[in-house]
Amino acid sequence: MKLRAKLTAAEFAELRSMSRSWVHWPRLILRNHVTIFLAVAMLCSTAAAAVYRHEDISWPALTAVWLVIGAFAVWATRKQRAANAVALARLNARLPEFLVVAPDGIRYGAPDNVSANLPWTSFKSWREGRLIFLLQARGTRVCSLPKSDLTPHEVELLRGQLTSFLPAASLRHPGTTLSA
Repeated sequence: MKLRAKLTAAEFAELRSMSRSWVHWPRLILRNHVTIFLAVAMLCSTAAAAVYRHEDISWPALTAVWLVIGAFAVWATRKQRAANAVALARLNARLPEFLVVAPDGIRYGAPDNVSANLPWTSFKSWREGRLIFLLQARGTRVCSLPKSDLTPHEVELLRGQLTSFLPAASLRHPGTTLSA
């Protein structure tokens, strides 16, 4: 079965979320604990001032602080989206043109007849997301198989092939289904 190897933005986002370690969110919170504490303190103080109708609060100054916080959040979101777009472009530049799922493994191919083969023994497990199949290789490497160009029948065939060649992942990821 021949599949395209290049990823769309939605497939790349799912790949990133599926390949994240379970410690991602705790690490993120620990790294940003001061920022989170200040945001919660600002939110609580604003709510308390609004509920108890304190007269000595400078509402224009408080509004200005919240506008600065909002502007920073918008800037950070746009910067992250731009960084994701650059990361996707770099990843797609390194990926081959197509993948072939065969009984002996996965073959990578390029238009200039350059190819490589990864046998099934080089993979540990697989998971299925909404848009991709994620194959976990030995170590930290992953291989993604996009499902968007496949018919439902072809997706079932591919799922059957993966089930027969590899064990399903033991850890469940939100938004994914496990077969086998």
